[in-house]
Amino acid sequence: MKYPEPGPMGGLYSALLHSTTHDNLVLPCDTPFINKEFIRFLLASVNDQPAVIPVHPDGKAEPLCGYYSRNILPLLKNFLKQGKYKLVDFLHQAGALFLPLDKDLPFYHPNMFANFNSPEDLRKYY
Repeated sequence: MKYPEPGPMGGLYSALLHSTTHDNLVLPCDTPFINKEFIRFLLASVNDQPAVIPVHPDGKAEPLCGYYSRNILPLLKNFLKQGKYKLVDFLHQAGALFLPLDKDLPFYHPNMFANFNSPEDLRKYY
């Protein structure tokens, strides 16, 4: 990781820096309820945007679950060099598409982005 301190921003930078593709789907490994219908919906919304980020019906963005173009690397690097680590602020500056998720979408589930970090988390849903 090139910028180890800034958490998710540094991780995203490192991932995109080492990616061999222009288009990148970023998904957390601890969110088992994400489904292929959601991924299809997200990727169908990519239309030359630098990033596409899902947004819950309540307005909360999910920046670690989205599409990212490698074109954002220079701006991302600049943010990191300036010590700016808020990912949502970066995404607004980069011109990301914030994709609203409607409760009526057939694949949507309120716990779709729930992450599992412990056995207790698993017990909440099973």
